[in-house]
Amino acid sequence: MLVASRMCGNILLNSSKLAVALPTTSGMNSLHTSSTVGAAAGGGRKTDREMPPKTAAKSRPLVKDYQGLCAWKDSSEVVDTLFSNIVYHEPDTDKSGLVVINKPYGLALNPAKDSPYSLATSLTGLAQKLEVEQLEVVKCVERFSSGITVLGTSSATQAAYKKSMGRLVTTRTLSTSYLAIVKGQPNLNTVESLERILTNCPDVNKPLFGSMHKEPVLSRELKHNKVGRMDTKRVHVAINSLARSAMGAGVVELSPSSTGKHFIPVYLADVGHPLLGDQMYDYRARTMMGQKVKLSTAHTNANRTQVLPTHLLEVLGLGKGEEWLMPKMLHLHRLLLPDWLGAGKSLTVFAPPPEHWVKTCKVMGINLDYKVVAEGDTVKQWKARVKGNKKDNMKTEQKETDLSRQVLELS
Repeated sequence: MLVASRMCGNILLNSSKLAVALPTTSGMNSLHTSSTVGAAAGGGRKTDREMPPKTAAKSRPLVKDYQGLCAWKDSSEVVDTLFSNIVYHEPDTDKSGLVVINKPYGLALNPAKDSPYSLATSLTGLAQKLEVEQLEVVKCVERFSSGITVLGTSSATQAAYKKSMGRLVTTRTLSTSYLAIVKGQPNLNTVESLERILTNCPDVNKPLFGSMHKEPVLSRELKHNKVGRMDTKRVHVAINSLARSAMGAGVVELSPSSTGKHFIPVYLADVGHPLLGDQMYDYRARTMMGQKVKLSTAHTNANRTQVLPTHLLEVLGLGKGEEWLMPKMLHLHRLLLPDWLGAGKSLTVFAPPPEHWVKTCKVMGINLDYKVVAEGDTVKQWKARVKGNKKDNMKTEQKETDLSRQVLELS
């Protein structure tokens, strides 16, 4: 039996196992669920291929939206935006002091040279609106991404967060989930383990930082024993295609165990579907004479840009060479906090993608209903390593991807 009640401007549906606050038809309001790990049922996701409207390119429908990102009049507007983007704050039932916001794209953690506004400088004003003494940043999504950012009213919130996250390793659980708009028509559904290796790129004559340009590369041969070294880290990731368009773009959901060193854009380029708006690693996946080509770091240079096909530029209302106007289409939409509400009572928080992200999908003919995505969300777990000799492990853990089926590697 479901009971409806009002909370934070949304309808909260309560049952014995699952409580979901669903967004309104605008797709911009928040929702959160509290349930045990794995209680969310899978399925209910549809893949639709539709041609976008032919009139979309004439009016340059998205350029104004893209250029208006990160444009705040003053600090009070930033605070108001953050307050309206709160997706979880239940002080009456949750005494941990947890506050979760849906961070807008482009808002940095700390003040930057190109923006005086930041999350850190907005915390005092946000705390006043919430009527709490103070707010601290517990975990913040990367600046040029949007989505779930965790705040706390005291240092106890930080400690509780670390304790909850510590349970993930023993259960091999992937607690975060991102939505990404990518190039191509992805057909992916896998969970795999890789090694992210920081590699020197001596071909770059003028590195942007330091004396040697370095880039992360991925290996599916898990042969490094010293996991956690400065140059090598074991990363587990689940990826699943949600929707595709006949225009050559799609949406994937991916859950990485770590996002450091640009793991997500590097991984998406590695599987042949670069992130839309990624100017750094798009060069690694190309198509030549109908053949997918995977380029090595030998082809990198300090000044890079994404290359989009003409038909995508037209439907987005962008001219040739204007790919740089597109923001990175990456959004952190789900966070699982194991046993947050007590033993066996985990908390799952959702945050719908921002308006410019949703509009980009619609213009490209990608039919994605976020309500369906949230209701069908399933928390993934990575596989334990097979015990045995080293050769057996390497054979077992090598994965075939969309790109490796028809890839020509150029070094």
